[in-house]
Amino acid sequence: MSDPDLQFEELEPYRSLILAKMKSSTTKGELVDNCLTDIREILKLDSDRGSRSKTRREQGQGQTTYKQTLEHGFIHYELEKNVPWTSNSDVRDVENHLALITRRKGTNYAALYFSENSRRRKIRDEFGTDSYDGLGQLKEIPPERLNAVFFGDQVRTLWMSGMHRRVPVKADSKILSGTDLEYTLDPINDQTFYFSAARSRHPDIENAVGISPNKSRIWTQRSSDWPDYQNSVKTLLDLLEENERTEKRPIPVLAEFADPDNVSDPYDLVIQAPEIFSQDIEQQPETLKRVEEWSYNTHFDVGDESSPSCIEAGINYRGKQIGDLTIELKSSDPLNVEIDSVTTDLTVDQLPRNLRDTGSEDSGTDESGEDESDEESSEPLSELKELCEDPRNVKIYFDTGHTLSNGSLFKARFRDQPFQNFLWADFDDNYDITKEKPDGFPSDGDEVEWDDTPERSLFRWIRENWPPDSEPWQDARSAPSGWLACEDGSTEAADFVHLTTKTDTPVISLIHAKAAGNDSPDREISVANYEKVTGQAVKNLRNLDHETLGPNLNEAITDKIGTYVWKDGEYAEREEMVTELEDLGSDYERRVVVLQPHIQESQFNDISDEDDSEDAQRLKQLQTLLLGAENSCNGLGAEFHVISATE
Repeated sequence: MSDPDLQFEELEPYRSLILAKMKSSTTKGELVDNCLTDIREILKLDSDRGSRSKTRREQGQGQTTYKQTLEHGFIHYELEKNVPWTSNSDVRDVENHLALITRRKGTNYAALYFSENSRRRKIRDEFGTDSYDGLGQLKEIPPERLNAVFFGDQVRTLWMSGMHRRVPVKADSKILSGTDLEYTLDPINDQTFYFSAARSRHPDIENAVGISPNKSRIWTQRSSDWPDYQNSVKTLLDLLEENERTEKRPIPVLAEFADPDNVSDPYDLVIQAPEIFSQDIEQQPETLKRVEEWSYNTHFDVGDESSPSCIEAGINYRGKQIGDLTIELKSSDPLNVEIDSVTTDLTVDQLPRNLRDTGSEDSGTDESGEDESDEESSEPLSELKELCEDPRNVKIYFDTGHTLSNGSLFKARFRDQPFQNFLWADFDDNYDITKEKPDGFPSDGDEVEWDDTPERSLFRWIRENWPPDSEPWQDARSAPSGWLACEDGSTEAADFVHLTTKTDTPVISLIHAKAAGNDSPDREISVANYEKVTGQAVKNLRNLDHETLGPNLNEAITDKIGTYVWKDGEYAEREEMVTELEDLGSDYERRVVVLQPHIQESQFNDISDEDDSEDAQRLKQLQTLLLGAENSCNGLGAEFHVISATE
């Protein structure tokens, strides 16, 4: 078969790019050609220079093109390698790959595409070195720049890695997927995670964009044709040129980079699980299994003599010590911790069988989990050594709370988070905020006269003012509207249940009320006044399921409280509301509401600006309580709101 002579117009690569900035001293007109020369050298595009397992040969001639705004150059090469399912070296796989570089004229930015995933790190690691005339003139985009420019809204996927001490009851890492993940994060428990990659919607990019900020990489989707690729790359590089902002923490809940100066006392070391690398869209899933034995079945006993710059550990495989490991670190830059050297020593006669099966000359891994090294090695622990030579493959824990992960230092520290879902209601003199329900409620005698009585309890406020004229109920009709049932009792689903079908999507609200401790304008912050009612709200979350809620409401039909049902403000039959609930499908919104008017809006705003006062500490405790309840509600797909008093 003759070598194909590819043309630019025939290219439609996946838009998975390493972004780079040129040094100020770069001769820009020669950058593309010089980078292509460097790539040929690094990839060893010569059949006489490859290993026995792999050979790379350039196909056709590398091409360069100059346009008005973009300059491109590419190399098409063929990779021939042994197959993993046979020892017969005559059975070979052949893959075609593309290395493509684009420079945006008029800017200092370039984009590099590599279809062979395992080569990305090798190319990226040569940025800024003196060894190469092209790649040596490039440098990675700092993570805080990528965050500021490409981290959009509506986060769709998050790859998260934990900074906390490893415990059985908490995940080491998480991969989340949803429509807007910032709302799904636990503002307390997720503070011990950082994100290694994210995919989100961006206002200036047509498709969702993924970023791996510590790898200077972004990705979107496959190009439909060559003009589509050119236009998208131009847009991405223009956004870099136009935006000089930085953003260290695009998701404030998560952990942040840490100062390396006070790191000490390493106590644990792990090999990153292969699933961590699955943010690489172009990966071959089967190759992720190469490090499973080292990640899942190997434990490292970090020695007491270890220091922040020298980690010494025993290597235990399935409970048996098989060797020793020493890692020398250089950590002056918390964003780019380098591994100076790795040494291994086998202390048994030979490796266990499973490790010998996984070990080969292709032992290193890139972020995709794919094989990285072409060189053969007779060292028994060569695969582990090469894994540990890349800081992105190891995680090291320190007693000072620092964690080295993905080549950067992080520190998990608890930060008080604000509870955002307060609604402020004006109860004025028409309602007594210290009175939860009418006297003798629910009466065994006459029905409570909700409309013709001087009592002005919180129950009556709900009866007359629900739904409130504020977000997120503004799509409903003015109060009173929809179905409202009083459900107070020993087996209550809530004090009140509200159902509206007048909105685009039906809404069920479970409302729990508790009277304020007092109505003095000088009343202090009180956590205790919120604890019981918040606990009741969480305890009854099962009633968010309409198939559970309907029968529970039906049980009260024969009780006096069974008559306290209204539709659009008028008395109605409870059976009709139960029937409407049971006829609902699963597509409805769920809201849990706590009505507790003890805290005042002006007081809340004033204390929120304080740090050390007694009231400020109480407010932080209260917000932690409410955030915990909100997280429980969010776990069931429900919103959580607290209604309190404007004054």
